[in-house]
Amino acid sequence: MNWFVIVGAVTALLVGTAVGVQSTIGARLSLTINPVMVGLFTALIGGSAAILLLLIIDGGSINRFRQWPSNTWLLLLFNGLVGVAIIAGIAFSYVRVGVAAGVVLLVCGQMLVGAIADHFGLGGSDRITLSWERLAGFALMVPAIWLLLPKG
Repeated sequence: MNWFVIVGAVTALLVGTAVGVQSTIGARLSLTINPVMVGLFTALIGGSAAILLLLIIDGGSINRFRQWPSNTWLLLLFNGLVGVAIIAGIAFSYVRVGVAAGVVLLVCGQMLVGAIADHFGLGGSDRITLSWERLAGFALMVPAIWLLLPKG
């Protein structure tokens, strides 16, 4: 395994940890406020902080944004709306199924989309065929999900 893959795997693990922390906080917040509001305010506050940080790092220049192709803004809008739906869905579902089962279900959904994206080469890397081995990996997730779901 090369260094590029190792760094990518460690980064993915760290990001997964961050998703677990954010998801747990979001689920807790949904007990106080509506899950959709959790998603909206998380995206608004996080996005605003990120824009401020970017402007500080980039010296306050917004000229770079003007150079983006026009469809970039449409894709960013769609991606932002999906992000709000993800946060709201996590906040809604985790209090019902528990954080552990929720994380596994979240990862399973990501794996499904990832496998489709890999198969068609949509993620920017070389195509990775959806093989029987990969399908077996999905099949192994089913009993794990079943065992983690709350009973009763």
